[in-house]
Amino acid sequence: ILISGSGMQDRDESLMGHKPFLVIADYLSCNGIAVLRYDDRGIGGSVMENIEDIYGDTSEDFATDASVMVHAARIHPEIDERRVGVIGHSEGGLIGPMVAIGDPKLAFVVMLAGPGVAGFELLPVQQALLLHVTGVDGEVIDKVIDASMSFYELMQANASDEELIEQMTELITVQF
Repeated sequence: ILISGSGMQDRDESLMGHKPFLVIADYLSCNGIAVLRYDDRGIGGSVMENIEDIYGDTSEDFATDASVMVHAARIHPEIDERRVGVIGHSEGGLIGPMVAIGDPKLAFVVMLAGPGVAGFELLPVQQALLLHVTGVDGEVIDKVIDASMSFYELMQANASDEELIEQMTELITVQF
């Protein structure tokens, strides 16, 4: 079972014209390994009644989704249930071990570029790189990263909703 990284991903984990999960699934399938890919909540063939609900979902919620996929693979008549495992990319590399903790029968966990640092340290770096690649001016990138870091610091300090909303508004403002 392939578990995607952060953000709303389709079953191919499409990003900037590349489809890494399609490539991985093709390689594994051509070598006799069954692969289950799935669309994240609210993407592709996955439907949510209220798409806004996605903003409250956590890695634990996504681990539940992945666990459902593990179960689905195990009940398929052509799959050896003792050989089912997960391959997680980025945030999926964090989610894979979460699935394994709750499922001692899981055969393996592969972590592709799983986070090696806390999210509040990693996300601004990813954000800066994505903005840079898309041609955003360096000064704007600096403002966005500063506003993001301030937001994360407020979250860690258990700031009030008003403070968080004010900082989120600043973050949105500097991006436009």
